[in-house]
Parts: sequence; C-alpha cells; structure tokens
Amino acid sequence: MAFKKLLVPLNGGGADEVVLETTIAAARRFGAHVEALFVRADPKETLPFLISTVPTSVKDMVIEAADKSSHDRADQARTTFEQWCANHQVPIVNTPGRLDGPSASWFEDTGSVSGAIVRRGRVSDMVVLPRPERPSPAPEGLEAALLKTGRPVLVVPSTPQSCIASHVVIGWNGSDEAARAVGAVISCLHAAEAVTVLTGRKSAELKRPNAQDLVDYLAWHGIKATAQVFDSHAKSAGEGLLHTAHELEADLLVLGGYSHSRARELMVGGVTRYMLAEADIPVIMAH
Repeated sequence: MAFKKLLVPLNGGGADEVVLETTIAAARRFGAHVEALFVRADPKETLPFLISTVPTSVKDMVIEAADKSSHDRADQARTTFEQWCANHQVPIVNTPGRLDGPSASWFEDTGSVSGAIVRRGRVSDMVVLPRPERPSPAPEGLEAALLKTGRPVLVVPSTPQSCIASHVVIGWNGSDEAARAVGAVISCLHAAEAVTVLTGRKSAELKRPNAQDLVDYLAWHGIKATAQVFDSHAKSAGEGLLHTAHELEADLLVLGGYSHSRARELMVGGVTRYMLAEADIPVIMAH
C-alpha cells in the first residue's frame, strides 16, 4: 500500500501539535496528503442524563454550553492546523492533484469520534493518532481505527519525531495480523535505509512463517532485510521488542495489533497494550 492519504483526527487539545509535527515527517517521507479531521459532538446524543424530568430550560443551557465547548475546540484545532500548514509551507488543497510535496485539507464531521474515524479512515491509507494517556482499555477512537477501518494506524509518541521510516523494525510472530502490517508498509520499506525483522525466541519456535521466511519474501519485492531473534530476558515480549528496537536505533516499528483477543490483552497484557503504554518511537499497527 502506498501512503498517499493520511487521516489525522484532531480534538483541539495539546496533543494536536505533537501529532501534526510527526505527521509532517511521515507526509514528506511518503509524499502524502494529510486530511485533518475534527468531530463536533452532538450534545443531544452525548448527554444521556438529560432525562424528561429535567426542566427544558436546564436542558437547553447544558446543550448550549456543550455546543460552545465543541465550537471552541474546533476553532483551536483549526488554528493549530492552519499554523502547522504555514510553518511547514504545506498547501491547503481540497482536490487531488500533482504536487511536489505534502498537501493538506480540513474536514469536519458531527457525531461520535469513532464513527467519523471509521468513515474517513476507510477512504484513507493510514490513520495517525497520538499514543494514548490511558492505554488500557484503549481509547474508543484508536480501537475503531485499528479494528474497523481496514487500514493501518500510526501511533506517535508524545515527543515530535523529525525522521520516520529510515530504519524500520518489523515485530514478526508469523500471525495474520503481522502479515497484514507488513503488506501495508511494503511501499515505505522500499524507501527505508535499513529493515530489520525481529522475532522473539518463543515465536521462532512456532509452526508459522519465521523471520527468515519474511526476509526471503521481502527480497522478492527488492527489499533487503535482516533477521534477528531477540531474547533480552525482559519481563514481556513487548519490552524486549522495544528495547531491541532502541538498540538498533530504529525510527519506526511495525507490528500486528491485537494478535490476541482484546480481552486477553486487557487481562494479562500483550505487545499491543505494552506499545500503547510505553512506545517512544512511532509504531504502525494493523489488525
């Protein structure tokens, strides 16, 4: 998949600027268009406690306050977006066309954030979201992007990244989720200076395609990669994977998301949950 259209949901908060600053690195690397999405809440849908016994005047006041808050956040998100475009000389365009570099557009929707992300994500190549402050359970919007759009999700850390996809590390366990993640990033692997396939020692013992199998597959695409088994005696596979990615000075980690059920991830932890909590480099996940 070529990453030519990146969907970036904004909420008018402090994370917007960080997400956009990392997004420009990705957009330049992939030559992509960035669609900034803001979702205005519908107060009548998001305030279920306004039961019939509450006076109409009180309902109207609460709805008006919620509507004003939504407008204020939209204005802040739009201002952040336009300033980002100006700072990085990104043209704002609403129709596809030939450009020498990244472009951007603004899109607003009304209703639930997760519903809007699914609708716009399905007509994008990748969804870009900040690493959540509360990784478990994952925010509704992030889960919707990962599980319902059919597109990969780029989770960015809280520190802006000026370079992305120069050295790509693939966390490989031979699962169908991992295979989808690899398929999604083939185009950016061509542009990478180095590609390393990392697999845990336990994964290497499973009756699944191993790391060398993936290296051989990538070679058919003209991508030179190396395989490495990590066994750092870490507390979890996620910790070992991230630690080794740091040792390799990787600036992008690719892996399958929720290879186990979400219930199991919640109860006993897993690589997805660990990365959402701890990853301080960009991570592309696919389910």
